[in-house]
Amino acid sequence: MDYYRKRHFDFVARNPGMAPPPYYLQYGDKYIKAFTALGPDQLSPKGLEWRDKALKNLQQEMEDARRAHPEDFATLERDPEKFKEFAYVTHVDAYVNAGLLELPTQDLLTILSTPDIQDILDEDGLKQILKVVGEVKPQSVGDILSATASEEVRRRVQLPLAQMEQELKSLMLKQLLNNGLH
Repeated sequence: MDYYRKRHFDFVARNPGMAPPPYYLQYGDKYIKAFTALGPDQLSPKGLEWRDKALKNLQQEMEDARRAHPEDFATLERDPEKFKEFAYVTHVDAYVNAGLLELPTQDLLTILSTPDIQDILDEDGLKQILKVVGEVKPQSVGDILSATASEEVRRRVQLPLAQMEQELKSLMLKQLLNNGLH
C-alpha cells in the first residue's frame, strides 16, 4: 500500500531538485490510507471487496500509463496540474469497474464521506461525482437497492443471530463444564 509514496520518491530520485507532483502524497497516499482504514465495521463484505479492487485499479491505471509511454509520463509528472487532471480522469473508471454501482447505500455513504469535504466539493471532485452519476443506469439503481436491502438484513438479522448463537454456545459449554464437575 506504499504505491504513491514509492512513486513520490521515484520522482525525487529521477528529478533531483524538482518538487514531485503533490498528488502522490496529498491525495493518493492520503486516501489509500483513509480507505484501507475502513474495515468490516464501516463497510459491508461487498464494500470491502470494492475498496480493494478500486485501490488496485487506481494504481494499475497509473502504472499502465507509465509503462506504455514512460517519457510522456515523466513529462506529465513535471506538470502538477496536468498530472492531477490525468490522475483524476482515472478515478471514475477505477471506482465503477470495481463495482461501485452495485454497493449498498450504506457503503456508498461511507465511501462518499471518507474524502475531506474540500476534496469532494472542489471543481475536480464535483466533476468526478457528476461522472459517476452519469454512469448510473436503471439496472444500477436496482442493484443498489437490492444490495441495500441485503446489507440491512445482514446488519439487523444475521449479525445479531451470529452473536446470539455464539453466546448460546458459550452458555452451553459453561453448563456442560459446571455439570461435569459436580
